[in-house]
Amino acid sequence: MGELHLQIYVERMKRAYSVDVETGAPQVNYRETIRQRSEFDYFHKKQTGGVFGSIRACACSKGVNDAIQKGWLIGHPVQRMRVVVNDGQSHSVDSSELAFRTATVLSIRQAFMKANPCILEPVMAVEVELPNEFQGRVRDGVHKTHGIVGRDMQEKLMNEHEKAQAAKNK
Repeated sequence: MGELHLQIYVERMKRAYSVDVETGAPQVNYRETIRQRSEFDYFHKKQTGGVFGSIRACACSKGVNDAIQKGWLIGHPVQRMRVVVNDGQSHSVDSSELAFRTATVLSIRQAFMKANPCILEPVMAVEVELPNEFQGRVRDGVHKTHGIVGRDMQEKLMNEHEKAQAAKNK
């Protein structure tokens, strides 16, 4: 959804409900991911006391979900990452659900930082039809947003296919 869509919805709410609507600056939905495989060996030692039993798998699963909700680069969700837990140990006194959950989050963080993490930016596909005399200005505008221009010539119209980063279009 773009800024124009948001402005239209704000105007609709103003008219329909007769209320003042305040909006903030739009935010870009970044995502985080990794570029390479990473192995890790993490030891979590915390003296807490707890329960011994079959809480490991459930707690580890919750820890994975906790870890991918907020990444470590800029705090946005993590995508395209697979986590495989090969082994784990428990202690009769110190193994609790919270301990396994915390150990999972911290081990994923360790592996994430070793796996060449990066930030994913949203990309918009734009198609513009314009006369040839305006192609230079349009192309310059697209290049300023780090966009990619592809062209199809049709008679006197230039059809430009663009991909532009949403963050650069503010």
